[in-house]
Amino acid sequence: MADVGHTDNLTESMIDKQMKENGQEYEPGTFDGIRASIERYLKEKEYSHSLRDKEFNLSTRALSAKKVQLKKLGKGHKPNASKAVSKDEEDLLWEQGQLGDGTPRILIFSLWYYFTKCFGLRGRNEHRQLQLGDILMKKDPVDNRQYLEFSERLTKTRDGTKGKENRKVKPRMYENKSDRCPIRLFKAYLLRRPENVMEPESPFYLTCIPMERVESMIWYYARPMGENTLANLMPMAAKEAGMDRKTNHSVRKTTIKTLRKAGVPRDKIKHISGHKSTSSIEAYDDDLSDNEQREYSDVLTGVKSSLGHVGQSVTANESDNTCNNVALQKIDRSTVSHQMSPPMATSSQSVCSYTAAPNNIHEQSSKGASEALSNMFSKGTVLNNCTFNINFNMEQSNGEGQRHSRQNYCYEPPRKTFKRILPLESSDESQEF
Repeated sequence: MADVGHTDNLTESMIDKQMKENGQEYEPGTFDGIRASIERYLKEKEYSHSLRDKEFNLSTRALSAKKVQLKKLGKGHKPNASKAVSKDEEDLLWEQGQLGDGTPRILIFSLWYYFTKCFGLRGRNEHRQLQLGDILMKKDPVDNRQYLEFSERLTKTRDGTKGKENRKVKPRMYENKSDRCPIRLFKAYLLRRPENVMEPESPFYLTCIPMERVESMIWYYARPMGENTLANLMPMAAKEAGMDRKTNHSVRKTTIKTLRKAGVPRDKIKHISGHKSTSSIEAYDDDLSDNEQREYSDVLTGVKSSLGHVGQSVTANESDNTCNNVALQKIDRSTVSHQMSPPMATSSQSVCSYTAAPNNIHEQSSKGASEALSNMFSKGTVLNNCTFNINFNMEQSNGEGQRHSRQNYCYEPPRKTFKRILPLESSDESQEF
């Protein structure tokens, strides 16, 4: 095996001169992948050093300089990066017949789409290695629904050793009793497969028989689907539906973005996506969808004052608001103050404020904290990612002239003052103590 200096020189030369076959430059991130590939190769050959060691000073400096050079040329902005599939675009795929069970290709693509979206399978490698026995059909004893479960096998990238462990959770995909039900599509696919490829170790994705040659229920040849065909399933369907910038990776982006938008924390998402750490998921939060771009532009240019799906800031004397107008009721501090915490600052998208009218507070009877808060919203109200600031503006007490204003869920009624009436010889005025 070559010594460190020679390996360092070779790596530096490769980084400096590496270009595409057509003479164009690579993106900056490509060189990180190239160095990682060399690293894996050397490790397989039991090379005792890492390219990240300080001894590899020349190649490390060459890599940094190459990235700076490429960024000056305008590389690295990823103008053609794949985009997630929006809900409207997914509906379009169904409406255009690109998702469903109409042809051999459409049926197999539909399963590919669901497996990528719901099991987080990677676009090429994990699908290519998928076997029929990796997908198990089971029944949930609680709600009696059937579901598919992805049971991951040991592979080259997940061989069970430290850092390459299998997923801790086996992701599921439940039936939904609709035309888009994944269980229905899975059963249809099993009926269309040849009998001799129904073993657990049989390849899951089979080569499609052209529709004009189909002469029976069988739609597939008893051989694996080609790697290039498998890699082009999503781009092909997107092109047929008139969509652009859609790749196999677009569906993995859809998985993470959909769950993030629904409020699922990253440490839970990784069990579906197959990521080993939550930091890998953060990269999917960097861009904005077209709808988000439109809404944010309208807010910034004054077309609208807030996002359409987020509650607006309101007060109790407003009639047209997101949070219903109610008079907050008295709350017994002794019974609920230890159960409730003040609002915490979060990074949520909006703040919904509610100010209770002081005149109405003293007229309401004490009915408990939960009833008071529940009455703030009508049935069916849905508020996503809101922070609630509840302010109590108390009246001044007659005796002290102090304003009792507490940013808490509970409050103390103003101290009562007492009057003693004394008869006076020449006046009807009362004297106050």
